[in-house]
Amino acid sequence: MLRKLLKQEFRATARVMLPLYLVTFVLALAVRLVLLLSQNQVLLDSVGGRTLRAILLGVSVTAFVVATIATFLAALIQAVLRFRSNLLGDEGYVMFTLPVSTHQLVWAKLITSVVWFLGAAVIDVLALLALVVKLGMFQEFGRFVIEVKEQLTAYLVGNGI
Repeated sequence: MLRKLLKQEFRATARVMLPLYLVTFVLALAVRLVLLLSQNQVLLDSVGGRTLRAILLGVSVTAFVVATIATFLAALIQAVLRFRSNLLGDEGYVMFTLPVSTHQLVWAKLITSVVWFLGAAVIDVLALLALVVKLGMFQEFGRFVIEVKEQLTAYLVGNGI
């Protein structure tokens, strides 16, 4: 029965959280696009120069930061409000008539909240990576992993496992 409770919780909370995650990631891509356009000075100089670049960059970065913070705040507020209204409010009367234990009701709320918090962390990390990733970074990271492996192998072989 916990599975059915979780299904309903995720369906109810996904209406708010998934669009917010999508907005956060799209804003990260928008900031990346504005940064790339601001590096191409010839394109923007014909339109309006430094002022337009500064305004675009300021608005997009501000919107991204607000969306990043909003993902965590929305997860927190939604967890508290759903717990309060569904279990302690008028809906609690109906919730406690379901053929499940109180523990299952609370666990369903808790598991859903934890998943949305982890989702917010993953989306924010992916959005930040979308801002800073360059193709050369992956090549350097591959070289770094190979070098660490070689150093560890040499150390372990030299000290006799």
